Amino acid sequence: MTPMARRLLIALTGCLVILRVASGAESGQQNLPAPVTPETRATTVSGFAPVGDVQLYYEIQGAGEPILFVHGGGGSIAGLVAIRLRDSAVRDFRVILADSRGHGRTADGTGPITYGRLAFDTVRLLDHLGIDRAHVVGHSMGAITGLHLLVDFPDRVRTVTLLAGAYHVDNYRPEAYADMKRELDAVISGEMLKSRWASRPVSVLHKLRDSLLNGPTFRLEVLDTIDRPTLIVAAGQDTFFAPSVAREMHGHIRGSELIVFPDATHRVQVTNVNELIPAIRDFITRRGGR
Repeated sequence: MTPMARRLLIALTGCLVILRVASGAESGQQNLPAPVTPETRATTVSGFAPVGDVQLYYEIQGAGEPILFVHGGGGSIAGLVAIRLRDSAVRDFRVILADSRGHGRTADGTGPITYGRLAFDTVRLLDHLGIDRAHVVGHSMGAITGLHLLVDFPDRVRTVTLLAGAYHVDNYRPEAYADMKRELDAVISGEMLKSRWASRPVSVLHKLRDSLLNGPTFRLEVLDTIDRPTLIVAAGQDTFFAPSVAREMHGHIRGSELIVFPDATHRVQVTNVNELIPAIRDFITRRGGR
């Protein structure tokens, strides 16, 4: 792996969301982070955005067009802290990371954790940062959140890249769905302590279980209404969603582009980072001007 690819892997590990924003002068917002100069590109700005009933934790580093990386279910931005994104992504973009509701340093708040609510949280974060429209790249749960943005908030996105995502709960491979249900139930009951879910409070696990086992629920005719540039990335060895799901989405989202990595796993942003980085850059360059 080249040094550049290794550094970019840091930014892509977990989930990805790429954002484009208007400048503070254009947006009129006063709560944007201070401009980042070449001397302060490695400086990290962190904070909590008031998002409904929670304070959403985020970090920003670098200069240029903002990039927001949103993790998948059960993840957080903590895995990226050690290396701090000192890479070409930081040199080229303003990198934004955020802990989703019920993950990392962001509380779950009251009520359920639904995909629609996660999408709305993202919009509220954009508002807080003075962001107009965004390039969005999401992985797994983050990809489903990105799909909600395409459907519910199309005016807030410039492009969306969906990594190893789906449009309906029925898209899960039956055995993967059963395994996920079994694991979550075991952790909730205290029977499994080595799961990635084990560190979360039982109350949060109940909410995540409900969202993961009951959503998303988009119909194909809803996908037909999407008109924002969309890149769909599928993993041939994905244990959760077969590549046919991505092909079906590609067939219904007008103007979408599809990439299938035959040997990739569900963590395609890790297993195929060398191919994925230039593919996302190329897509945004070609399609991001709309």
